[in-house]
Amino acid sequence: MKKIFTLLAIILFTGAAQAQFTVAPNPVYTGGAPSTVLICKAFFKNTALTGDSFTWVRFQNLPSGWSSQICDVITCWGDAKDSSSFYMAAGDSNIIDVNISPNNNPGHTLVKLYIYQKGNRAGGDTVYYYANAFANGTPKVSTSKEFVFYPNPAQDVLTFRYDAKSGARIDIFNIIGNKVKTVNHTGYTTTVSIEDLPAGMYIIKVFENGKVITKTFTKN
Repeated sequence: MKKIFTLLAIILFTGAAQAQFTVAPNPVYTGGAPSTVLICKAFFKNTALTGDSFTWVRFQNLPSGWSSQICDVITCWGDAKDSSSFYMAAGDSNIIDVNISPNNNPGHTLVKLYIYQKGNRAGGDTVYYYANAFANGTPKVSTSKEFVFYPNPAQDVLTFRYDAKSGARIDIFNIIGNKVKTVNHTGYTTTVSIEDLPAGMYIIKVFENGKVITKTFTKN
């Protein structure tokens, strides 16, 4: 009987420690010209059976000249605010956006928000917001089926642009020829996280209907 009660206590404790909210999508990707505000849109939902307070903590290392705002239920907070709390009723949802201003400085960045429920800091979740600003705006798809990717060098994400309505496979290899990532590309644009890859040079190969396109990029 003691073992049963012990097991029940473990189950209840584990359930209580789980995050009682969702954020979608996660990760969030956006891109555009450096003269614009890059808006990473996401929605927060309280999945608990009762209303509660939630806290977000910001982690970022923006390129020189960039600034950001965290927009939650209450308002939009500038760079000077690294953390804030808000109340959400049971079942309700609202924005948890990151607005990034490159201020005419090309580059790319990752902003992380760690969000947790009141009294459950260890049971929170991290939301990843990726933003890219390009010197000439977002590259357009070529009518000649040109394969385009950016940025290069890259740090957190790569975006592929290629007219592949029938579908294509994109493989990424390290410099010694080991395949480290595979991407199924359909349509025009696909964005993939490369944050987990070590720094160095990589080879991109695009396979479509017996055709192979090879490119290289550098991960910082």
